[in-house]
Amino acid sequence: MIIISREELFNILLKNYWNKPLNIPTVKEISTAIESICTLKFLPDEHSLKCLRAELFRLKQNGLQAKVKGGSQFRKFKEQLKHSKYSWDVKVDREETQFLVDKIKADTEKDLRDKEKENKELREKLCNLSAVIGTPEVKPIKRKAFADCTPSWQSKIRKKDEEHCKKALSFLKDSDAVPVSVTVVRNGKEEVLRLYETGENKENQSLEASETLDDLNALIYILDTFNISKDAYHELSMAFKTLPRINAVNKVLSDLNSKFDIIQTPDGLGVQQSLKKHLHDVLSHKIKTDKNFAPAGKVKIKISGDGTNIGKRIHVVNVTFTIVNEERSASVRGNYPLAVIRTAEKYSDLVLGLSDLVKEVEELDGNSLKVQHRSFDIEIVLGGDYKFLLLATGISSVACQHFCIYCTCNKAEKLDLSRNWSMVDPSKGARLEYKCEELVQSSSLKRKKVNKGFFSVKNKPLFPSITPNRVVIDHLHMYLRISDKLFNLLLSDLRCLDNINENSTFTSVYEKKDKLKHVLKLENVLQQLGIHFEIGVNQETKKLDYRDLTGPEKRVLFDHFHASDLFEDKDRAAEIQELWDGFKDINELIKSENPDPDEIEAKAKSWCALYIQVYQTRDITPYIHLLRYHVGEIIRTHGTMVRFSQQGLEKLNDNITKQFFRGSCHRGLPALKQVLEKQNRLLFLEGKGKRTKESRKCSNCHGADHNSKSCAK
Repeated sequence: MIIISREELFNILLKNYWNKPLNIPTVKEISTAIESICTLKFLPDEHSLKCLRAELFRLKQNGLQAKVKGGSQFRKFKEQLKHSKYSWDVKVDREETQFLVDKIKADTEKDLRDKEKENKELREKLCNLSAVIGTPEVKPIKRKAFADCTPSWQSKIRKKDEEHCKKALSFLKDSDAVPVSVTVVRNGKEEVLRLYETGENKENQSLEASETLDDLNALIYILDTFNISKDAYHELSMAFKTLPRINAVNKVLSDLNSKFDIIQTPDGLGVQQSLKKHLHDVLSHKIKTDKNFAPAGKVKIKISGDGTNIGKRIHVVNVTFTIVNEERSASVRGNYPLAVIRTAEKYSDLVLGLSDLVKEVEELDGNSLKVQHRSFDIEIVLGGDYKFLLLATGISSVACQHFCIYCTCNKAEKLDLSRNWSMVDPSKGARLEYKCEELVQSSSLKRKKVNKGFFSVKNKPLFPSITPNRVVIDHLHMYLRISDKLFNLLLSDLRCLDNINENSTFTSVYEKKDKLKHVLKLENVLQQLGIHFEIGVNQETKKLDYRDLTGPEKRVLFDHFHASDLFEDKDRAAEIQELWDGFKDINELIKSENPDPDEIEAKAKSWCALYIQVYQTRDITPYIHLLRYHVGEIIRTHGTMVRFSQQGLEKLNDNITKQFFRGSCHRGLPALKQVLEKQNRLLFLEGKGKRTKESRKCSNCHGADHNSKSCAK
């Protein structure tokens, strides 16, 4: 396998083969051109030529689209290709390659000898000419008088004079003498040049320097927290002279950034930092601040990732780690960023970009890490939303035949809740590992037959050392997706009462009000709870349109939900009320401090039985399957699900988006590096510039852990 820049491929295609058909002979010619660039000799077979042809066709199509849009789009397209690599699976003829390398080496050595001979002849000619002409007379440089120089230039001259004096008096060190100061007369005035500081002066200076450094660190923490740009601070410092100068701030910034070893990812699409080094730094800081941290010496690390959009066109994947032993593991401060990759959340895009992280995970997992005077046993688990977990475990998608990451349950068996599934018992369909066979057959029929025994594991797992029992789903996403399903089913029931189906169209909003009697009840109930929710008509499709509720809005709805306000049928209202209250109780149990897995399993089983009684078995989603069979086992294995929450990573996504637009240069990899440096600075300077705020109580119930909007009373 070779890795070549897509920019090189596109240049070869653009110069010589743009108007030629991309058939096999043309692809062979292009492979020959690649050989000359890479200094390699290939042995391409039919499969490798077809793969190269597909990549060339994709590049040509994208290039044509960019050309049609205009010159700026085409330049932007070529700029993107600079940071993109293509891995071509082709055999290399090692003997021919070695012969080519030896030949190039011999030619280079010959050219070098010729150049040296030519340089020798030129030096001899130059010596002869200088002997004839003679050495030219050098006129002295006219310099400004000291009094005419600016104050900044005068200070530079004094510093140079101090250095010259130190060198001139260096012989005093032989007799254990130190020159403290030198008095000089300049322009009729005496000046004292300080060479070395004595003990008392040195202590006072170091104390002042440390106090100044603390102030600058606090200032940088505030600037990074609120995304204040350097230009804005420069204008403030010029208007208010008591503020530190921007030069001093930039110097401390560069010193801080030099402590962070941030490099490019192997695919060249993002930036990353070492998991081992970052974990060592975080644990050393934890030991200093908390002496009772992890007394048993066992540390559980969660690796997680999530894709997000920065604006409309930039897609990035943020990869972080959290220390589950920390109390703040579910918060944004407990998520320590490892990599920011500018790519879509796809397996093919991440398998190369995370290859360095995968090696470090295999090296750390199950081994000990020595930090200062302590040694920690490291256990690594995998977390994230369900899309990322499917991608990381190699399962094709949530719509595949075997959708569950813990067991071998298929789509048809998902509807039968009488069956027993487990994540630890192989007799109940537990996955013990994620097996995947490399598929090289060209026939799609053969491919299906081969993949049938691997339960929809299409790709090799991103982290092969992590077994299924160390994969933890996100409780927050499970709560949100199941509550979305309950809300949509509730709205569907109300539409049925109004004799409105999903394909019904409306010409105007006024017609909607006449026909949607029950649906508008829900709109009124939500608005009475302080939730801005409005059911409208889509201008294009003429169908009903409404937005999804946010997480806090769903919590308010669950706390104040009364089905009797929406349904006239008391029996139907009682069933739906019991269903919503049951899910709320299960969610509160999962979030409790010491959840009982047996109680959660029993309640989940009875709730799912009620769910298929109120609705249909086809309404069972993958998250409902996980709630029914695996949530209790996860809590039994790991103790809790709250500390594995993705809430902190979701907040980190928002922070990175703000920092990209407000605190970076917006230019590819340098912008991502600036964002990652800012995240590291916030963690390194944590607490430097944070002031203690007065705790404000809820104006409704006078509680201290919430405000009036999220109050339950």
